Amino acid sequence: MNMNKNIFIHDIAHDEIRYGFLVTQDRKRIWNKSLEIWRVFHEICQKYSIRYYADYGTLLGAVRHKGFVPWDDDLDFVMFRPEYERFLQCAAKEL
Repeated sequence: MNMNKNIFIHDIAHDEIRYGFLVTQDRKRIWNKSLEIWRVFHEICQKYSIRYYADYGTLLGAVRHKGFVPWDDDLDFVMFRPEYERFLQCAAKEL
């Protein structure tokens, strides 16, 4: 990943077909923004030793599609309630 330029999805300027689904430039831009948000989320979790896990479409996309599910445009993460409560406090400070 190229963290310096905040560009994660390559060939963002072109629509393409992935697994029979049209992935538009707009969807790729959404994916890039989602990954930027994930980076900030991950940095906060790492800083405060908060565990989280990919789930649902995010986990499926990572395993089956080596990235995003072509028709998905969000990120799904889970954490245990105590971790979540801590995350809320830490995110309020960090953001």
